[in-house]
Amino acid sequence: MAAVQQVAPSVGVRTLSALISGRQHEVADSAAGALVTDLQRDLPEPILLVIDDVHCVKDPLVLAALDRLLRHLPDQCRVVLSGRSIPALPSLPRQLAHRAAVRIDQGHLRLSDTEAGALLMRWGVTDQAAAASMVKLAEGWPAALALLARRPAELQPTLAVEADDYLSSEVFRQLAGDLQLFLLQTSLLPEVSPGACERVFGYPNTAVMRQRLEAAGVPVQRAGDTLAFRYHPLFREYLLQQASARAEVSDWHLALAQHYEAEGWPRESVTHALAAGSVPEAARILSNMARWLYERGQ
Repeated sequence: MAAVQQVAPSVGVRTLSALISGRQHEVADSAAGALVTDLQRDLPEPILLVIDDVHCVKDPLVLAALDRLLRHLPDQCRVVLSGRSIPALPSLPRQLAHRAAVRIDQGHLRLSDTEAGALLMRWGVTDQAAAASMVKLAEGWPAALALLARRPAELQPTLAVEADDYLSSEVFRQLAGDLQLFLLQTSLLPEVSPGACERVFGYPNTAVMRQRLEAAGVPVQRAGDTLAFRYHPLFREYLLQQASARAEVSDWHLALAQHYEAEGWPRESVTHALAAGSVPEAARILSNMARWLYERGQ
């Protein structure tokens, strides 16, 4: 209301009255109705109302009030809902279907190299080589570009504390526990493939997990025309740091070593065996695959 009152000071009088009266389950709905009435009567000019961090809204009463507001918006008011995921608003699917609402996702917000370069110039990054490196590392993700632009050049491409804090609080910790575990396990893979996920970690439907991650705003990128996908390099770097602190990480690496050995990929198998701290296992893999490697000149 404070934002709207900058252009229409009288908006909110009825709304505040509704908020301080009535029982809790009635307050949200009556306040939303009062705000709609205020907007319809008192707006002197068209406005755009931006509601940020809507992914943080979990209270059913607040969601119901927001849904009522969107269903009865006056013509002179437009609303932008900004967040990491789509809020659970009952009327939203219908509004999207009838083109009364438009969804703008990660794909729409991805920066081109030209746009990213121009943004860096506005932020004062004038070194062309440094800017080109940042653009490449960011891969079009606006948040990544901002984080890269604010870290010292000597830390490139190491993850800085500021980036770590952002990825932890704004992305990772916002997710359900099963998605967090999935991310940590699969971050050990350069590309997350359905076969490896099922055979190594026991996930029967990787596509569903990917869809949940995308819906939650996690920076996931498809790997070509396959069903595999990968995480944004900056986010994967964060995940690998978190995974390395888990007691189970050695078991995950050993499971991947056995998987790659069975698939006939000795380099990847030995790499994961060594990452697990098991030199004997790495030696065993090399011994078992020595003839295979010799025949291929490796």
